[in-house]
Amino acid sequence: MKCFYSFCFLLFVPIFSGYAQTSPSELNHSGFFKWNEDLNAMFHDVMTLKFDAAIPRLVKEKKQNTFNLIPHYLEDYIDFFHAFIDGKPKDIYGKYLERKEERLLWLEQGAEGDPYTLFTQADIHLRWGMIYALYQDNMEAFKSIKKASVLLERNNKKFPSFLPNKRALGILHTMVGAIPGKYQWGASLVGLRGNVAQGLSELEEVISHGKRHQEFEFNEEVQVIYGMLLLYMGNNDLKAWGAINTEILDFTKNPMAAYILANRSMKTGKSKQAILILDKYPKGDEYYYFPYMDIMNGMCKLYRLDLNAEKDFNNFLSRYRGVNGIKEAYHRLAWISLLKKDESKYRYYMSLVEKKGEYNTSQDRTAMNEMEEAKLKNIPNIDLLQARLLYDGGYYDKAYNALKACNVKNLKTEQEKIEYSYRTGRIFQKMKKNDDALKSYAETIEKGTKKPYYYACNAALQSGKIHESRDELEKAKEFYEKCLKEKPDQYQASLHSQAKERLEGLKKKQK
Repeated sequence: MKCFYSFCFLLFVPIFSGYAQTSPSELNHSGFFKWNEDLNAMFHDVMTLKFDAAIPRLVKEKKQNTFNLIPHYLEDYIDFFHAFIDGKPKDIYGKYLERKEERLLWLEQGAEGDPYTLFTQADIHLRWGMIYALYQDNMEAFKSIKKASVLLERNNKKFPSFLPNKRALGILHTMVGAIPGKYQWGASLVGLRGNVAQGLSELEEVISHGKRHQEFEFNEEVQVIYGMLLLYMGNNDLKAWGAINTEILDFTKNPMAAYILANRSMKTGKSKQAILILDKYPKGDEYYYFPYMDIMNGMCKLYRLDLNAEKDFNNFLSRYRGVNGIKEAYHRLAWISLLKKDESKYRYYMSLVEKKGEYNTSQDRTAMNEMEEAKLKNIPNIDLLQARLLYDGGYYDKAYNALKACNVKNLKTEQEKIEYSYRTGRIFQKMKKNDDALKSYAETIEKGTKKPYYYACNAALQSGKIHESRDELEKAKEFYEKCLKEKPDQYQASLHSQAKERLEGLKKKQK
């Protein structure tokens, strides 16, 4: 990701089958985009995954107001969330693609003098660019984002003060800036430009406007998209997250808000806070089932070495019908077996990692990497695994004790030895022992550079952050550039994105 489940799709069909009483061409560019109280309420229902409530009202609105094109635009969010939450490639390149193309035909019939006409078309291309990127179809992602870029630039020239356009450009520039280095050639090939700092700044400007103007239609939506982008980039910078308005993005009323905020808490070592969020997010038949919440619940338990997490992962596997997250779930069940010292069951679950699901997400790719190691009889060291889980959960003292219990002489593989120094550095950094952390990171970089593991890449990034916090800007720059030179199999996109964003920040500081 990360990176969403289901009521009956039969209920879903009428809204996406050209249900309105005319064809797009009959509008003859006389369509308009007019928000009203009902459409605002439908937008809220869509953004809070209340699709059962939104769909019949959208159908009614389309029948009664054929020339108002806002319902066609809102429909696309529903397919987008389906694809993000529990999509399958055959759906994305089948029914979702067909419905997207039909919607675009409707939106093209908007009046030329309406800023929403080009904006809504661009926004749909942009959203599906995000989905293509999620499913690792980089060329389709580039093409979709390029289409969005052309339309948005045209619209920006015609309507420079149209704020939704800035929101879309912010998303576009952030996505372009977050493209991993090895794929930047594709972005350059289609003429895409932008960086993370630029994009986030544009989005933050829109969010700031929304705080002053509660009637702004995209207030809730821009918070969700902004949070999803930060998660995609692995951005744990609390300053960037500070733009989130938790009064609008309320996890007690919005499952998407809970997903974003719980994920943020987990990624910043605050699993106790994540547990509270996951306990209080809204559930029930009125909300579209969000299966990944089960994995998040399971991980929060596993972080404290609570092996009852097994129930959550099995619950996910029994209810989920998509392709992402399956390898991750079996991988976690394998870890639980290992912590129970059941090596045969560990191998059984790792065999399912190989056979089940796909590996579009970083977590699924991590599972596949370990599966390859398991084939070579390389089973994770239990002490290192416990230290990793406790660290990720924010239990730093316990993680340190787990590492102390680890007998370095028993570390068998190159990867384990590099991981030991890396984990030591991460724990020291969280314990504010930065000099010790830098020593461990230096050892990690020395042993791990040009290796497929992510340890050296993140060690360089974290070293840069420490030096930057000390105003040692040239040293910080050196380490961020080292980070970008590493090409790990895992987490490259998020680590490189952070390094590039930090380098942009250093340029501003050095002016």
